Amino acid sequence: MKYTIAFPAGLTAAVLLLCTGCAATQVRDRAYLQAIELRSPDTPTVLLHDFHESKAIASGKGSSVSQAVANAAVPVGKTLFLGHLELIAYENPAFGEQLDDLMQQYRLSPACKVACSADGITLAREDTTKTVEQLRQAEHAGQLPETDLFTILREWDTASGTALVPLMTEDGFS
Repeated sequence: MKYTIAFPAGLTAAVLLLCTGCAATQVRDRAYLQAIELRSPDTPTVLLHDFHESKAIASGKGSSVSQAVANAAVPVGKTLFLGHLELIAYENPAFGEQLDDLMQQYRLSPACKVACSADGITLAREDTTKTVEQLRQAEHAGQLPETDLFTILREWDTASGTALVPLMTEDGFS
C-alpha cells in the first residue's frame, strides 16, 4: 500500500524538479535593453542601448528588423531581452508600420515610448535615460500627447495608418 502512494508521489516530484526551468536563460546571460533605434528602412539598422551605458552598446544591419536585432546581439554576446524596453526611436515613418510586429515578436511593454527622430538626430551618443525622462516630462506638462506604444498602435489602427509620434530634435521634442 505504501508503495502505490510513494511511487506516484516520487514520480510527480521528479517531474516537477525537471520542469523548474534550469535550462532557461539565466539573468546574467541576458542584456536588458532600455532603447532601440531603427535607421535605414532599405537596409534596416538597429542601435541597441542598455540600462548601464549612456551610449549605444551595439548595432546591427540586416534584411529585416529582426535580422538586424539578431546581428546586433552577436557583439553583445548575450541573449537580448526587450521586455523592459522604454524607448523605440526611428528616423523614417516607414518603421511605424512595423511597431505591431515588433511588439508581438519581442513582447515589448505597451508602456514603451515611441519617438521619431529628425534627420541627423541619433541616440548613439545620447543618455537614453535622460531622453525617456524628457519625453515623460513633456507628456505630463501637456506639451506632447501620450507616446506609449499602446496608444500609438491604437491610433495607428483607428486612423488608417497614421499616428502622432513626437519628433526628436536637437532642442527636444515637438
